[in-house]
Amino acid sequence: MGIVKNYIKDTNIHKEKLDKEYRVIFDEIMVYFRTSALPEKEIEVTIQDILSSFLEAQEAGKTVDEVIGGSYKDFCENIIEELKSTPKDRKRIILSNISMLFLISIVLIATDYILYSIEDFVKDRTIIFNYSVSLDTILQVFIAVLVIYAFFKYVRSSGVTKKSTKAKLKEGAILYLASLIFISIQIGIKYFKLFNFEGIVLLNINIYIIIPILYIIMKIFDYFSNK
Repeated sequence: MGIVKNYIKDTNIHKEKLDKEYRVIFDEIMVYFRTSALPEKEIEVTIQDILSSFLEAQEAGKTVDEVIGGSYKDFCENIIEELKSTPKDRKRIILSNISMLFLISIVLIATDYILYSIEDFVKDRTIIFNYSVSLDTILQVFIAVLVIYAFFKYVRSSGVTKKSTKAKLKEGAILYLASLIFISIQIGIKYFKLFNFEGIVLLNINIYIIIPILYIIMKIFDYFSNK
């Protein structure tokens, strides 16, 4: 969405006015909100509101702890709970999550199709536009959702600044191991029939039809979640 990009651009420009104390905490807050389940527009509007309050407090000579109360995570969670307080807000969050689900599906299906196409082209010098949606496809999407959720939760809990070299190495090792496990499961599903669900085909459709359909559905959910 163009308006969201404008919000992000505006935030990146004005956050340069923050001093080091405020800037460190503001970076943590941005990551915390952007890895939350809130709609994209809601996230960026909230970040801008927080930035405005930080700039005002900084000009008034207040410390960042006086503004957030000592814990940026508690500060963020209180705001998130307020944003979830009405049925309308909860509905928008659900729509935003559904939109993300379709985005993940598009990426996985496109990747899966490209890999199969390369394999078929190398073997037979042919390109097949037909794509079979099987239980394997659903399983891959489900696993990807779990991995992304776990990754976001880990990022939010660990923070992004004030880390020692040891902490950074530990985080890198954890992320590497998680990525390796995820890729191994995907390869196992695709090439070694780990769960052997590929034969249970739910839908046969041309790739140039399914991708635009999923994209349109994703944008519809995205539109209503940010309305």
